[in-house]
Amino acid sequence: MQAAQDKKTKHMESSIAHALTAAKRTGDEKKLKQIASRRKKIEERSGLEVGLKGGRFKLNRDLMGYHSTMRDAIDMPTTDPLVKIAIPSEPPDLRFPGALVSLEKATFRYPGAKLATLKEVHLVIHPGERVGIAGLNGSGKSTLVGLVVGANGGNAGFQPTAGTVTRHPRAKIQCFSQHAVEALEQKGATKQELTALKEMLEITSGTMTEQEVRGLLGSLGLYGKVASDVPIAALSGGQKVWI
Repeated sequence: MQAAQDKKTKHMESSIAHALTAAKRTGDEKKLKQIASRRKKIEERSGLEVGLKGGRFKLNRDLMGYHSTMRDAIDMPTTDPLVKIAIPSEPPDLRFPGALVSLEKATFRYPGAKLATLKEVHLVIHPGERVGIAGLNGSGKSTLVGLVVGANGGNAGFQPTAGTVTRHPRAKIQCFSQHAVEALEQKGATKQELTALKEMLEITSGTMTEQEVRGLLGSLGLYGKVASDVPIAALSGGQKVWI
């Protein structure tokens, strides 16, 4: 709509410029008045062409009262801003040394599966390390992360079928799952009244006040009524990621 309108306006302005040059050359007063009228029409025709109910835009119906322009501007949709997550470059020192996570001959088999997804995995992660896991689809990357996370701190991790997984007793491990948005969408579809504010208050279980939760959501781009009134089902994919 904006591109078509800009093209139309440019054509009208070019036509007016040519007509104005010709009118000044001949001194045609009638032509000059017509040009002034056409200039006003550019302002009247620039903006929304469709009213609130989908019909043709009418100034006396869709834009009543005093306004600085004849029409409302076309609202250009924008993509969701990137999520900003602050991760400290250097985590605080632990009270006593040791590996954060240690897997020794860790094996995991899903219930009912004939073959193990992971078999006798050895992995040690020390404080300060950044580890990337690469592999083909279905090779067990998410399962390995699940073993590292474990079922603690509210995380739905895994426990090995065989072998051992040892975690530092002072380490706090959190995980953002690739299925988190899908689970949130399902929850939002089931509970139509669920909002981002209600979801966060439920997750924090009283450890954060409503004001603190609003501040947290606001820092991620979910302000005011968007956090408290808009159902989760109506939020965009990017906004669901923030929650």
